[in-house]
Amino acid sequence: MFNNPPLTRHGQLALIPISPAALDTSRLAVHVLSPAATTALLVPRHPWGVRPQLSGSQLLANLHQLAPGVADLFAPKSAELPRLTFRLVNEGKVKGAGAGERAREEEEEGYVAMSYCWRKKVGGASPPVPMRERSRPGALPFGWVRTVERFPIPTSEGMFAAVLGERKGGGEGRREGVWFDQVCINQDDENEKAVSIGAMDSIYKNARAVVIALDDIEAEPEEVAFLHHYIQAYENASEPLTTQPNWGQRPPFMHTQPAFNSFFTRVLHSVWFERAWCGHEMRLGRTHVFLVPCRAASPEDPYTFIRFTGTFFLHMLTLSSEVMATIPAHEARKTALQQLFGRRSLIYEREAFLAQNPGADLPPLPEPIVLVTMMADVFGMKAGGNPRLPERVRALDANRDKVSIVLNTAGLPLALRPQKHTDPPFTEDVCLHALLLIGLAARDPIALCTTGPPLRLPSPPSPSQHDNPYLSHIPTHFNTATTPSWLRRPTPLDIVSAGSQLPRFPPLTGPLTLGHDGHSDFIQLPLNFLSFPTHQQHPLQQPTPPHMHHHPPPDLQWPAHLARATAFIDTCITTRISSYNMWQSWQPGVGGEPPHPRAASMAHAFAATLACALFCGARWTLDVAARFAIGNTPPLTAEALAMLFNPYVDLGVHVRSPEGRGMATLVVNLLATLVAYGIPWAAGESEGSVVPTPVGLPADAGEGAGGLGVVWLPVEQVVGGWRVVVPVAVGGGEFEALARGWVVEAKRAEGEWVLRGKGVVFGDRRFDASLGACRGVEGCRVFGPADFVGGRRG
Repeated sequence: MFNNPPLTRHGQLALIPISPAALDTSRLAVHVLSPAATTALLVPRHPWGVRPQLSGSQLLANLHQLAPGVADLFAPKSAELPRLTFRLVNEGKVKGAGAGERAREEEEEGYVAMSYCWRKKVGGASPPVPMRERSRPGALPFGWVRTVERFPIPTSEGMFAAVLGERKGGGEGRREGVWFDQVCINQDDENEKAVSIGAMDSIYKNARAVVIALDDIEAEPEEVAFLHHYIQAYENASEPLTTQPNWGQRPPFMHTQPAFNSFFTRVLHSVWFERAWCGHEMRLGRTHVFLVPCRAASPEDPYTFIRFTGTFFLHMLTLSSEVMATIPAHEARKTALQQLFGRRSLIYEREAFLAQNPGADLPPLPEPIVLVTMMADVFGMKAGGNPRLPERVRALDANRDKVSIVLNTAGLPLALRPQKHTDPPFTEDVCLHALLLIGLAARDPIALCTTGPPLRLPSPPSPSQHDNPYLSHIPTHFNTATTPSWLRRPTPLDIVSAGSQLPRFPPLTGPLTLGHDGHSDFIQLPLNFLSFPTHQQHPLQQPTPPHMHHHPPPDLQWPAHLARATAFIDTCITTRISSYNMWQSWQPGVGGEPPHPRAASMAHAFAATLACALFCGARWTLDVAARFAIGNTPPLTAEALAMLFNPYVDLGVHVRSPEGRGMATLVVNLLATLVAYGIPWAAGESEGSVVPTPVGLPADAGEGAGGLGVVWLPVEQVVGGWRVVVPVAVGGGEFEALARGWVVEAKRAEGEWVLRGKGVVFGDRRFDASLGACRGVEGCRVFGPADFVGGRRG
């Protein structure tokens, strides 16, 4: 196999012309590699460059303790490949002649894998090249007919030529071949297809590069012109290789270079990013090359492609993180891609360093926690399933494919067993439920902190099956009744930053227990019950729109805090303070435009958030601002906060001064971050349905414990009946950015609670350290919410 060259910016972006001679594929042949060559090329690799902490048998044993019925759906994934027929496409002298498979005289030392999406090319597709071409009648003497075998290629001929150009070596008998499924898997052999699909992760993990053919988009002339000039600027940038050129500019570089931004947006808009199997191939690749065709002025013009690597794609992702995507789906996609390519960059740097320094001792990379991120991303994509199945069954088969993709890309050593007639219908919620339980078995903290709507699981067929908690999750195909679970759907918003490195939650003193009471499933685990900072009194009605009711801490200073915060927000709106999109999107326009329909509720949300900060104090505000800073945003300083917290400073006057305007921008930046990450948008909540509320540590916190937190609570909360709890498993400060604050309502039985929502608890360092030391209350059961029956909650 080939070593990666030392890390450099040279060659990461280029324009590639394709000559007419390169379009000739008649010398290509597909051949089967020997078992020895296959074994040498396909070696066990973890997709994230680490040694997994849990083996497949250990993980399955953990899952069996949690949910035996779910564990029965899976098996440990073997590192050994089954009897795989491994083919490569290459040119050169071959033994024998004729159609079909042919053996090369010299086998390859490596290969590149092509990833593509079946779709008509922009501007009208040329049909796939046929397997055989016959000479036209009369073209040869004596009535002879010449037949030339050609490959059925799934891309344009120019794109395929560009993919072939990514191989190393030259001339006859290239040392690298090309792998792509349409030709390298015998599509008429069902057994071979099943074996090859099972080995797909190994094939893409071992390719020297995954070449991604974005054949459904074309770069516009102005984008090509910009990139042509940007090549030299990027390659000769003076920043260290660990720093992205043009990062942190004000205004952001993507704002000042619209051609660059439009090209990046065009790339993300490719249908290739919407296909689950394409995402699977991308995530497994060690290095990546993207190819984008340039729009030609006429059909006679030669093919030209923009070629960029995963390193340059990370560069574009990093710069794009400073601007809000115009398409909402792209914003979530950027987070997942930045996490992937950021990790690939670390692995690439290590491999380049080791290539220059053989035998060097480098510390191991931390194992990333990516299961939930992969679930949210993959289940938001499209997968076709087996086309030979009926449509409804095909959709369920596609869900099984997605489960396999998630397990492979997360690097978890489990695989789905062959389907049995007793298995449940693999609805999307059943699949997500099984994957989240695998996350719990692997001690993934995000599995406890997902924020989407409750999953809906099959109801138990009969009360007699309640003793086996998860027998109800292997229902008959005729049982269509479902109930909401305590588990919630994973979303891209469940992790705040693409750069977050989370540890696994620590082993608990008692085991997590799952069960079902005949109405809803539950989890039994130790919980920390957060307190409210002052004694409970009647809720205060705030001077807000009639539909807004806020239950703040009943502190005598609260009205003053809210009044000061409201005045500050009103002044910032009047003086047109600029900030992130969470603030900017509802600000009044220029020229007498009507106010945004959500302007009043958003202004109240910002004012209530600032009132909580005033209640918690300057030290809390400064600490939280430092811990949740975004990008290269200037830090909020103690000097700036001194003016905000000084009750004798007229903020209306101060914000209008140059110094005060800078302070106001930093404060609004913080408030926009807290509103964006605090409101559980993924669960369907909004600034009108939840309000920020200060919380304190559990009443039994140890001596010396202290600090405050802020969490968003439902507006309709029943005073005295709703509590905020944090599972002990995620009580440590390392989990501060997760939605670990569970809003629960008491059931009739003692120690039983109904989960109503989740949210981030914004605490200062003292709060998080103290919370991490609390042992919590053992034996608490948390159930899913009951359905509404007859106009009221059942």
